[in-house]
Amino acid sequence: MFGAERTAPAHVAFGDEITTVHTTAGWLSRGISFSTTAYGGDNDDRFQVYSNKAPLKLFGEDDNDEFVVRAFVLDTGELGTSDTLLSGGGGDDHIEYNINAPVSIDGGAGVDSVVVIGTEVNDNFAITEDGVQGAGLNVHYENVERLEVDGLEGDDNFFVLSTSPRVVTTIIGGLGSDTVNVGGDVTQRIVALSVEGVSGFINHTLTSTDPAYDGVFADGIHVSVANGSAGTVVVEPSGGDSTAIEDRPGANVDTYTMRLAAAAPTDGTVAYLTVSATPAPSKDRAADGKLLEVSLDNVHYVHALVLTFDSSAASGATAWARTQTIYVRAASDTASEGERVAVVSHSIESTNPAFDRRPIANVEVKVIDNDRAGLIVTQTGTTTQVVEGGASDTYTVSLTRSPDPGETVTVTVARDTTQVSTPVTVTFTDADWMTNKTVTVSAVNDTNVENRRITTLIHTVTSDGAVFGAVAEQPEVDVDVRDNDAGGLIVDESGGTTLVSDGHPDTYTIRLTKAPTADVTVGILTDGKTVVTSSDARFTAATATSRAVRSRTARSCRASACRPRRTIRCPSASLSATSRSRPTASTSSTTAASRRTPAPSGRSRRTRPRRSRRCTTARSPPRSSARSAASTWAARSRSTTARRPRTTSARSAAASRTTTLRSSTSCSAGTTTRSPSTRRRRARSPSSRVAAAATRSRSPATAAARPHRSSSSATRARTASSTTRPPAA
Repeated sequence: MFGAERTAPAHVAFGDEITTVHTTAGWLSRGISFSTTAYGGDNDDRFQVYSNKAPLKLFGEDDNDEFVVRAFVLDTGELGTSDTLLSGGGGDDHIEYNINAPVSIDGGAGVDSVVVIGTEVNDNFAITEDGVQGAGLNVHYENVERLEVDGLEGDDNFFVLSTSPRVVTTIIGGLGSDTVNVGGDVTQRIVALSVEGVSGFINHTLTSTDPAYDGVFADGIHVSVANGSAGTVVVEPSGGDSTAIEDRPGANVDTYTMRLAAAAPTDGTVAYLTVSATPAPSKDRAADGKLLEVSLDNVHYVHALVLTFDSSAASGATAWARTQTIYVRAASDTASEGERVAVVSHSIESTNPAFDRRPIANVEVKVIDNDRAGLIVTQTGTTTQVVEGGASDTYTVSLTRSPDPGETVTVTVARDTTQVSTPVTVTFTDADWMTNKTVTVSAVNDTNVENRRITTLIHTVTSDGAVFGAVAEQPEVDVDVRDNDAGGLIVDESGGTTLVSDGHPDTYTIRLTKAPTADVTVGILTDGKTVVTSSDARFTAATATSRAVRSRTARSCRASACRPRRTIRCPSASLSATSRSRPTASTSSTTAASRRTPAPSGRSRRTRPRRSRRCTTARSPPRSSARSAASTWAARSRSTTARRPRTTSARSAAASRTTTLRSSTSCSAGTTTRSPSTRRRRARSPSSRVAAAATRSRSPATAAARPHRSSSSATRARTASSTTRPPAA
């Protein structure tokens, strides 16, 4: 921050000029322009972030660290460019924020604090269990113990959607008349930048003559729509999270893919995309410690590589429209570092300003060391979720290294026996230490009507030998427990997020928590950025009636086109095989496509909530082979697909549907338009959560509660849920 603009010769010497923006607090430099990772190391550290135009990852590491991220308002007499975003409030006033790229914080060991500071104007913040968005900031955190959000001045709004039971959350309104809304809807614009794409949401409603379902709240999902203006480069890890185990055959390599979201320009544009594995922190390097290596062919590994995308190339190694697979490998070393998180960063350079230096999401890889004794816990999917009455889930455990010959290692699972049941112990020897042993988690079935709960499984490692005799770490797994005595909707995103772009749908599944006594209609409501279709005949663009599984393709609408409402009915009675019978409580597949949005020029425009409109669509043809609800409720699943494709998997034998999100350019018969929004590592959007969001990035303020994995990269907001922890083992 400077008292004057850094121009020559008035304030600096020639050659020392830097770009600044005029804020109400002074002249602020841009900060970093390329993805950056910073390590705190030993002792207490303090990180202060004023401005960052590229993703920033901060590791506190050891001891007690503090992270301060501050927002700034631009001086209204100075019109910003790509660094600003207009957010209109009531009346004639407007606010221009300095927009920062996402900041991701890993506190590490010790008692760590995150402080988010607002501005002197009326700010709006959305707070979830793993992040804070608003006032131009997008902050994600993990392994911290204290969170403080300070509005500073002005009439601020704080929307608390969820908080972590492991974090003490403090909200300071400061001067002005401030409002703290806990668990309610987000009714104000949240200004934040997402590098994955334009942020949106898909909400759900439940309607039925069964009082257990009629009007019951249903979770929504947060969607990311990548296009030329936001989410320029689409980065998709395989399976949601990336993990590499050092020197473990078949497990030391993971992959992710990269592609350009925008169609090839006609001017012969060439873009160069750099993929760089962040080196290990200095104290690990001093002990010969290493983290990651990257490759294009899984044979030749390096620390950094460059991809070329040529708009004039239709095929080959430089083709513009190709999807490039990146291999990441845990580098072999002899240092005992334990489990770490490594960052693969990306940057893009081009003579075309639409692509040059656009922010790109990082990929975080969990690197597991084989030189230190420990336990590896791997969840199937991004979360562990169970439903009373049959829907179990599993995860696997194995050891990081071999025990001594004759040594027996015992893993004890501590859990709340009133909520879930699991095996009590798992044992390993030097003969099977590398074998992934499956742990099955089931919900305790009772007759009590209960809220959604989060319970934690704690793993303690003991041994009769020397190698594993002093393991102190106790890995945890959070389990999302759903009741089958109350009506509700379970929404499960493939890979833990929903990310779509033109021609690339994504999927998610929905199912009911228990068998209904009457038909249940699930309304699928989008915000206009995506369209939703289903492969299940119970899905239609108006009122679905058929139970048979079938595939539907949705297309996106033009701007200001349509916002139709789609419904899925889950009936409890058998229907004619030739009619659109109402489906039973199973999961249906829906596809949503992302709408093409033109890339903005200069400063992002002021946005207002869009008014809901309906798209005139033709009904899809009837399907046959309807079966009675009584026989199919617990055995069928329905899947909804959003385009940008991903594979969905039903979590249980109970019915689940896959919804597909796709992008297209016009409304077609038999399709409904709804727009997907940007993925945020981290939160689910609940139904009816968001009134409107900012132009370039709608904040994941709409995120609904889903428990997060014990590992950092698949966290989800927990809303209206209680958390239970078992006694110490």
